[in-house]
Amino acid sequence: RVARVDTIPPQVTGARAVNNGKVLVRLSEPVKDLDPDGISIIDTLKSDLLNIRSVIPNKEEKNQYFVFTDRQNAETGYRLLIKQICDTTNNCQDSVQYADFSGSADTDTTSFRILKTSPRDSAKNVALHRPVSFQMSKAVDSVSFTSAFTIYTDAGDTLKTIWNWDNLENGFPMIENGFQP
Repeated sequence: RVARVDTIPPQVTGARAVNNGKVLVRLSEPVKDLDPDGISIIDTLKSDLLNIRSVIPNKEEKNQYFVFTDRQNAETGYRLLIKQICDTTNNCQDSVQYADFSGSADTDTTSFRILKTSPRDSAKNVALHRPVSFQMSKAVDSVSFTSAFTIYTDAGDTLKTIWNWDNLENGFPMIENGFQP
């Protein structure tokens, strides 16, 4: 018996705006990873780039990804371009793949929940060097979230934080100059 071997590279099969800050990208098959640096979204009339904030896999459909963007214009047509994609058996599509979609006026009104914090809320005797992390129920607008987040000293002073994000679902704040005793 001869086993079937996958020799066909993946293709972009479509894209649609889920809301004015999120695009669903469909591929012909699951891929290793979709690199945000290899993706562009262009306004088809003005040729302006739409900023991409993050790219995360769709947990329910392995051949789909969500691309989080700056606010889209509902009256604008966009073209999503992907430079290179490789499937899980290392078949790579080197030619630029694209899909056209229309912008959306819909806003995402589903609120997120904080699923987990580390260290836990109101923890005592936590070492100053211990990292802080938050796990969200869905991707969040990192700009709004971080601007509403504050760490206070016992004296009531505000500590400036720098954030790192993993797929906009896991946030890691760090004190800008470390804790100063």
